[in-house]
Amino acid sequence: MSAYKGFVGPHKRWDLIAGHVFTVLYERGLREHHKVLDIGCGSLRVGRLLIPYLAKGNYYGFDPNEKILQQGLINEVGSLLVLKKVNYYGNADKIPVDWMDKKFNYIFAHSIFTHAPVWMIRKYLIESYSMLNKGGYFISSFMKGIDTYIGEDWVYPGCCKYPRIFLENIEQEDLKQGFTL
Repeated sequence: MSAYKGFVGPHKRWDLIAGHVFTVLYERGLREHHKVLDIGCGSLRVGRLLIPYLAKGNYYGFDPNEKILQQGLINEVGSLLVLKKVNYYGNADKIPVDWMDKKFNYIFAHSIFTHAPVWMIRKYLIESYSMLNKGGYFISSFMKGIDTYIGEDWVYPGCCKYPRIFLENIEQEDLKQGFTL
């Protein structure tokens, strides 16, 4: 068992989750010429499928855990790192500043909102919407719950739960601030 795989969720579901996320993106029109931003790319669970599929230079991923990201790059991407001109940042808990002027067709945050407080969710929504191409997709996962997590801190290895309507209201509030899809 590889520690870097188990760090981002159940090791036995690592490949299943990657396939599911890739399928969701593909079913929403993902093609090799599109630019993709992977928020919290971790050990490149999904990145390892996207990098060979996408055209050179079209994958962008960042994660706060440099060690896990580096293990993913070495063990999952290898020589494709240079060949495909992979864009990545480690030790980054926010979208890198020099990427803020880029436009993406797809931005996804798999298992980020499941650990994030409201202020962080709002921050990612605002930043991401301004970086989406017209008709682009922002896709995220979250844990559905009755109560809203009201803490201010990242929760890991535990999870935060939010009612769906709560997250939809956050999105609508941020869209009213001038962001459109």
